[in-house]
Amino acid sequence: TKMSLGFHAHHCNITLHIIKGTLVNWVVHPAEIGFLVDQFVWDSPVRGGEGRFILYDRGVTLDTAYVKYLTPEDPAELMPAYFMNTVSCTGECAWLVYEGKEDPDYHPFTWSNADLSALDMTGLYQKPQVQDVIDILKASGLL
Repeated sequence: TKMSLGFHAHHCNITLHIIKGTLVNWVVHPAEIGFLVDQFVWDSPVRGGEGRFILYDRGVTLDTAYVKYLTPEDPAELMPAYFMNTVSCTGECAWLVYEGKEDPDYHPFTWSNADLSALDMTGLYQKPQVQDVIDILKASGLL
């Protein structure tokens, strides 16, 4: 199955906090034996870039470190910035991400089995209007 995005580390320590549904947090690490993905660098518009993925390396081997299911009954997971993860939902879900201490060694890499360089990331960093956020929260049953 092709990923919709990919595994990535973070610029800071994060806490995932699920508030609705079930969020699957899949954490991986570099390995000798595992599965192959390509490595991309994110050219972030937040840092003056073009807002696109650029192929960096092909055939990188990763393996699963662990998979954790987060639910409102077991809602939070603290992860160091260097942990490489991706998340998915088992159905409708919503979560918050709390940011912690910055990682001075962060590099904006993403590993995926999909061609991320072909993605159109237009509009990714658009600030929502307050009413848009309220509408989404109401539609999700959170307000």
